[in-house]
Amino acid sequence: MSEERLRKLIECPANQSLEDYLKHWGQKFTRDQDHLSIEVEGATGRKFSAWEAYKAFGPGVLAEAFDEMTAIIVCDREEPARTLRERRKELGLSVEQLSGFSSVPREIITQAEDPRFRTRFRILEKLARALALDENALTFVAGAGRDASLGARLREIGNQTTVFQPMHVMLLAQAAWVIRKQTELGRWLYGENFQSKLAAFKPSPDYGDARRHAWMVGYQLAKETRRLLGCPDGVPVTMREICGNILDIPLVQAKLPKDISGATIYNYGTKGIVVNTQEQNYNVWIQRMTIAHELGHILWDPAWESQAIKVDNYGNLEINTEHKSEDIEKRASAFAVELLAPQQTVIDMFKSNSDEKDALRGIMEYFGIGFTSAVHHIENSFFNLEKKRISLGNIQGVPTQATTEWVDKEFLGTENFEPKSIPDHKRGRFSLFVVQAEEQNLISRDSAVSYLSCAPEEYETAKNTIRSLFTQG
Repeated sequence: MSEERLRKLIECPANQSLEDYLKHWGQKFTRDQDHLSIEVEGATGRKFSAWEAYKAFGPGVLAEAFDEMTAIIVCDREEPARTLRERRKELGLSVEQLSGFSSVPREIITQAEDPRFRTRFRILEKLARALALDENALTFVAGAGRDASLGARLREIGNQTTVFQPMHVMLLAQAAWVIRKQTELGRWLYGENFQSKLAAFKPSPDYGDARRHAWMVGYQLAKETRRLLGCPDGVPVTMREICGNILDIPLVQAKLPKDISGATIYNYGTKGIVVNTQEQNYNVWIQRMTIAHELGHILWDPAWESQAIKVDNYGNLEINTEHKSEDIEKRASAFAVELLAPQQTVIDMFKSNSDEKDALRGIMEYFGIGFTSAVHHIENSFFNLEKKRISLGNIQGVPTQATTEWVDKEFLGTENFEPKSIPDHKRGRFSLFVVQAEEQNLISRDSAVSYLSCAPEEYETAKNTIRSLFTQG
């Protein structure tokens, strides 16, 4: 009924679907804390495209706003104050900590958490994103798309004070928001084709047993992954291509504690990977191993999402079959190294060079893996496939820095990014989706500026940067 009313009001042609019409309709809307309105000259509220407003509030609200010039979007008079207050406490954050991270003054946050006050929507959405909420659902839906498991896990992580600080908790929350928003934009842009290839991967509860160890299962899952992706064993793979272009898995970069390599995040039905940009991951070969390890969790762990966030340290990346570790991590580590460097090809390459030092470096360069990973993998490959023990631990003088070729292949869009005001965690394919969605009228220019956290006058520079970075293939 609401859809039919909306079709009539906006004069949607009978031979065109309502959704298709709204995607191309030039009418803009504005919203504040409690209302959605038709855009009028001089309006200062946050501007929404017709498609954004439709997806956020549905045909009934859109019809009312168009017909009456404005529509009330309040579900409860306690909202959004209650949702913001409860979510902040759920994450174990003080008002001061949230203020420091979001750059919203403490007194404004206090007012936003008090239903007696009204707050500008531009402030509310900054707070919502910092708390991994759906900012568009604020006021309209109690909880604003809150993922309770994510909140509980973030609080648990924040309690590990020897490693994590409140800023790290909020960085992970922001990463969770980026993952969710990038997935939403991807679905709007590409429809059923977005993440369609993920359906081929059926999570496996097999972590081995006393006779068939977890690392063996990891190797098998890597082979199956290559088969499903159509990647021959002897051919190197790029994680940028697999995650970004093939599987459409959001990949977010953030500055996390120095011992943390990366994380997998599940947020309200979406999932993605976070990579630490500091310490060992500065070497793109180690970063590749981090991403492959997290990919192993996302593709094959059946229960990882119940944790909402799974954080890994650099020690989890190395697979040494003689050292004991949690089976879930051993399987993921074996998966990662076998995905990047299949055993049989590694053995063949090593045998083809009589100089062990040159052979080791050749394998590192060809497959794009770090020194320690290469040493363990070559040793394990000979033992696994040929029952032969070799030791490469005494080899010295092997250059460990990644080649320029691999740096270029795995470039993720954070270096040389302009403008600098856009945070690292928004500089990947997320920024590309934002620009594409704005250019296709799926989101307003105002939303694009807000999503990227840049000034309006910086947006054109950002668009030019993003186009140049992500049209290189």
